[in-house]
Amino acid sequence: GKAFDEAEQVKESQPEKLDRLKEMRKAVLHAIEHGSEPEAGPDYPLLASDISRQIVQAHLTTMSRLNVSYDLLTWESTVLRSGLWKRTFAMLRDRGLLEKPETGKAAGCWILPFGNEEEQVEEGDHSSDKILVRSDGTATYTAKDIAYQLWKFGLTDDPQIGVQFNFTPWGRQHDGRLLWSMQTSEQENESRIGEEVDPRRFGHAKRVINVIDVRQSYLQQVLYESLRRLGFTDQADNSTHLAYEVVTLSAATAERMGIDTSAGHDFYAMSGRKGIEIKADDLINASIKRMLETKPELSAETAAVAAASAIRYFMIRYNLQQVIALDMDEALRSNGDTGVYLQYAYARANSILRKLDKTGYKLPEKLELLPEQLEQSEWELLRHIDAYPRNLAEASAKLAPNMLATYAYDLASHFSDFYEHTPPILKETDERVKAFRAWLVSATVQTMGNALRVLGFVPLESM
Repeated sequence: GKAFDEAEQVKESQPEKLDRLKEMRKAVLHAIEHGSEPEAGPDYPLLASDISRQIVQAHLTTMSRLNVSYDLLTWESTVLRSGLWKRTFAMLRDRGLLEKPETGKAAGCWILPFGNEEEQVEEGDHSSDKILVRSDGTATYTAKDIAYQLWKFGLTDDPQIGVQFNFTPWGRQHDGRLLWSMQTSEQENESRIGEEVDPRRFGHAKRVINVIDVRQSYLQQVLYESLRRLGFTDQADNSTHLAYEVVTLSAATAERMGIDTSAGHDFYAMSGRKGIEIKADDLINASIKRMLETKPELSAETAAVAAASAIRYFMIRYNLQQVIALDMDEALRSNGDTGVYLQYAYARANSILRKLDKTGYKLPEKLELLPEQLEQSEWELLRHIDAYPRNLAEASAKLAPNMLATYAYDLASHFSDFYEHTPPILKETDERVKAFRAWLVSATVQTMGNALRVLGFVPLESM
């Protein structure tokens, strides 16, 4: 973060240095991609590897605070040094899919033509032709993504590509899950933890879903069309871009995080050039602090889990096509459509079961008979519990996590309505009614717990 800030300051205050810095950037990037060891000066490939590993480890530490864990670390350098991109490039070139203009802005570049309109020079431009290899020999992000997509589908096992990878343990994550790291087949295995993994465990997908923000939509289209032109039609058809809009901060939250809000906007998008940026850890810390201010009875550990739930829920409760303006006060509310509200409902249901257990009451394994008459709130809660499998399947099929978030909120609301409009279970004298309501609370705990875990929460049994 500090290095990025300093680079932006140089761009703003010393523009005369930009040309020299751009040339240095090209040289460094070329050295990193080709694994060149300099005759003098820094060993850029080694330096890049060390820095990237430190960044990844810091990222893992931060994401663990939001209860995020991973299966595999894939490295751009590994894709390059394995020869995968080189062989992908050769396949594209030998099949006549690439052109190398001798004139124009793309002179000396290898491009993937899509028509006769103006050429694309910058990485994010939308035009007919896409540069895959720059005139200095370095590959663009899209080029490397084509090779990476081939691996995701297991196409690198094909003899015409013939690239294999090893997978070695990186370490245990916060939830006990073992994280693996991709290596080239020539790299020496690093520190081992337990068994080696079957290379076929990773890649070899039937469907690939790339979760990238909406600004990358054009480049994803180029990627899938590239697969189709290479003859991998089924894989192109089974490639999906799950695009999401950018996340911004509400004016109130931006001000609390130290961002200049004198412009008077309703929300503020991240922009390094404008100095509008916050670190994820700072946002998490501020959310925990705010949580403890509003709910001082919570322990620090519980407040941390609740704050993480609030952030995660706020990020996924919206339609993917909506710009999210994260507002800390709204996200941390204990009532309404928030992650904290869901956690409180789950904790309340668990509290009822604990109280029943203390009295020696045994929950029925199954209900022989329903009460002769059910309250409206009981019917609504029962119907909503029954609808969980269908809602989960629909949210999965539509790649719409916000649908499951809505279901979980509705479940919490139905339970709260049931809690408020039925007499306390502990005081119920009709055994059939008591058994049904106890079972209903238990079913709520199971269903809500499942939904929270799918949404990525750590369910809190008490708050």
